[in-house]
This record gives sequence, C-alpha cells and structure tokens, in this order.
Amino acid sequence: MNAEKLRKRIDNLLIKVGGKTFITSKPENILYFSGFTGDGILVLGYKSLHIITYDMFEEQVYKEVDGSVFNIHITKKDKTNSLLVDVLLENESEEICISSQDTTVGSFVSVIEAAKDRKIFGVNKKLISLREDHFAVGGIKIYFPETCPLAVRAVKDREEIEIIKRNLLLSDESFLYTLRIVKPGMTEIEVAAEFEYYSRKKGAEGVSFPTIVASGPMSSMPHATASSRVIGNNEPIVMDFGIKLDGYCTDTTRTIFVGKPDNRFVETYKVVLDAMNEGIAVIKEGVKASDVDSKVRGYLAKYSLDKYFIHGTGHGVGLEVHELPTLNASSNDVLKEGMIVTVEPGVYFKNEFGIRIENMVLVNKNSSEVLTTLPTDLLVV
Repeated sequence: MNAEKLRKRIDNLLIKVGGKTFITSKPENILYFSGFTGDGILVLGYKSLHIITYDMFEEQVYKEVDGSVFNIHITKKDKTNSLLVDVLLENESEEICISSQDTTVGSFVSVIEAAKDRKIFGVNKKLISLREDHFAVGGIKIYFPETCPLAVRAVKDREEIEIIKRNLLLSDESFLYTLRIVKPGMTEIEVAAEFEYYSRKKGAEGVSFPTIVASGPMSSMPHATASSRVIGNNEPIVMDFGIKLDGYCTDTTRTIFVGKPDNRFVETYKVVLDAMNEGIAVIKEGVKASDVDSKVRGYLAKYSLDKYFIHGTGHGVGLEVHELPTLNASSNDVLKEGMIVTVEPGVYFKNEFGIRIENMVLVNKNSSEVLTTLPTDLLVV
C-alpha cells in the first residue's frame, strides 16, 4: 500500500478524533492504517506515527511497513506498556483516543500502571478521575470513542471495492460448486466443509465467519450452526457464507430447497425476495440506514410477515464481516458513497422453516450496485 494512501486514511481518522493521538491494537485497524498483518499496537498522532510489535514479527514488519512513514519499534511482550508510554511522551500526547472495540479495561489499567511506576502523567498524585466523556489521568485526557476508526473504514476506496468484488466472485463460485453436490443424506457439516474446502483450494485465506448451513426446522434459527443433522428430502436449507482474501470479507445468504417446495414456501420466498429488492432500490448516498430497514419491514408487513423478521436488515462489510453502517430501526447511520452493505431480510417460523436472502450492495451517489453475482430465484436441488 502506498504512503500517500496510508497518510490520507490516517489524516481522515485524526480529523474525526479531533487531532487526538489514536491508539489501537485491533488487527483490522493495524492492517487498514499501516499495511501490517502482524500483532502489535499502532500509535497515530499528528507529530509522529508508530508501530510497536514483537520480535517474532521483526522480519515481517520491516517487509510490510513503510519505514519512511512509521517509526517501527520491536520489543518483548512484557515490555510493551513501558515502550508505549515512551512513544506517547515522544508524541507529546495530551489527549488520547483508545479504540473502544479493541481495548480491554485490563490492558488500559496496565498502561496506567506502567506510567504510574515511572511517575509520569502526574498519575502518582491522582490515578484516574472520570469525566463526562473521558478519563482524566493526571494531566492526560483519555477518550474511548465508540465508532472510530470504524467510521473511517466504512467508506471504501476504489481498490477496496475491487478487492471485495473479486472476493465475491470466488465466494459465489464456491457456493455454486457446493450447490451441485448437495443431496439428501449429507450432513450440514459436510455441506459447510465442501464450501470451505473449495474456496480455500481456489485461494481464499479462510472464511469470514463459520459457515451456516441450517436445514429443515433448523432454518428457523437465524444463526444456527452447521451440525451433524442429516439433510432430508423436501426441506429447505439456509446457507450463510463468506470468504476472506487480502484481509477483506464477503457475506452472502441463499435459501435452497431439496426436493419439491409447497406453494406456501414458494410464495413466502417471493415476498422475502421482493422485500430485499425494495430495500436495495432505496439505497444511495444520503439515505438513512434506518429508512432501508423501514422499507424492507414495510413491504413484509403488507403480507403480515414483518413479525417473523427478527433481526436487522443489514450491515457494512469490509476487513470485518460486521462493520458500519448498521441497517436497523435504531440506527443513526447515514449512507455514504463507497460504503458496502448487506441487505438480508428473513422470515422465521419457529420449528417449521426459515427463509433468508442476502446480497452485498455498493452505495453510489445516486443509486446502488448489487455486487453479489448469484441468482436470487429459489434454487431447487
């Protein structure tokens, strides 16, 4: 990744946090802002940029990280907190943001203790005082923003979009391969394994999440795990799947039917499909994420199916399979050009069956683009 692109991402983040020094140890954040695929801590400030990592990653970090952009520090794990304090002092950090998604209370306290032992930050006088929106640690203010850097990562650049499009082609191909071999007598675990093996054989780094294969009455549970249940004849399978390559995830769901579906199932499937398309049709820059959810629920309500829709309509996808924005009734997110989201309505009839259909969608300025290439018609095997 070139230095100009990294610097732009970092500048966007520092603007969002008001110029405060930002600290993160979350692997996805480290990859996004530095290109480093190993473990460590990233310290981003206007004065200087730092990566702290461990001796086992020394060769890797010097290969992956531009030393003209980042100060690279190699240390033992038990020396990490002391080195972090040194870096913060060098950066003259008076206000610090620590990513709330990846920092535990324990690790936060251990850094404070490292500072206390060396009698800096004034913490020997007063350790921590809680303010309305931050902790005061001596003369240092420490904030835990909920959405940064997820808000920066939510909008994808052209390179990220092309990577996700390519990954979707591999995911879709792996699903179609699996579809050709699904038959009664296979277990759910066997079906999941076929998808995962094929995708890995074709180059995937792994799966975005454990593949969901939920057959028969198990399909009425949105997040059922693939089990040893034997797939029977004349029953549905909800398959939720995704792959990961070059760090980026995909997420797709298809409901297939083994045997001959009855009229109720076929008609319900069509309503769910139409609800998904209704939601996709309103996606463009400036639309409230909650309005997409409302559009989908409103369509299902016309057929008295909204009460069986028991989760949100969708979410962002990127380095993690669940990112901003969140498409549900309580979301305050607003769609921006470059976001990639899922639209995944589903209906679930307890102990009977479930139906879910999910596409990935790119938000454009005046419209949207469906990135998933799989057919959406009911697939019967």
